[in-house]
Amino acid sequence: MPRRHRGAGALVGAMILAASCLFASRAWADETSECWRRFLQDRGGEGPAGEVVAVNFVGQTFRVPAAYLWRGLPRAALGDQDAIWLMALAPDFAPPTAEQVQGFWRPTSPTLLVTIFGHPNFLHGQALLDTFVRAYGHRNLDGERDANGFVVLRASSLSAANWGEIHVPPEGPNDLFHCSLNESVPFPSCTARRWMGGRLRLEMNFRKHLIPQYPVMRAALAAFMRCAVGPQGIPGQVWPPPAQTNE
Repeated sequence: MPRRHRGAGALVGAMILAASCLFASRAWADETSECWRRFLQDRGGEGPAGEVVAVNFVGQTFRVPAAYLWRGLPRAALGDQDAIWLMALAPDFAPPTAEQVQGFWRPTSPTLLVTIFGHPNFLHGQALLDTFVRAYGHRNLDGERDANGFVVLRASSLSAANWGEIHVPPEGPNDLFHCSLNESVPFPSCTARRWMGGRLRLEMNFRKHLIPQYPVMRAALAAFMRCAVGPQGIPGQVWPPPAQTNE
């Protein structure tokens, strides 16, 4: 008889645990849907929960409205060799239309490409800046700053390719972005990188004419990813920071 009591107790405990997990999962989904509803409403549209897609990638679940997904879902068979590809409109990350996605490659496109990678071999912040300054001799010429007051460092030769310019914000290099030189490619563009935590990192690519809008894009990207990762966040999360802090 005691064994039966213990067995029944274990069963009840398992049922309670399962119910708790289900409740937590539903609460997380509800909070994520509400986050997206507010995010999209602030950008002029409503985002019903049915449009939010769960995207599983290298052990992390992201929930993103289908309108932002590009190239479909990552393929599990490729693991961290694949990526999550997203597109949004500058500067506030409104969802793009099909025509705007197709026009991403145009030189004056307002469309942003955001890529989430699943392998951590990535320098960031001061280490990233130091590596490229050593490799290409970047330096600031005559105190040059961009439209946002970021210090502009220019490479000594065209061999730096997409790293021809590095824009460093006044608060330090953690939020730097780099751009191709105007004369090096037909359509100059820029890339901002973020280490999210653990194995996950992110890149945001945008046309160079959008540099004056970078502070708005930076804040919108952080708000977008807070909704995508949900209240549980990422193990060892470094970015995005909590909403009340500086993006």
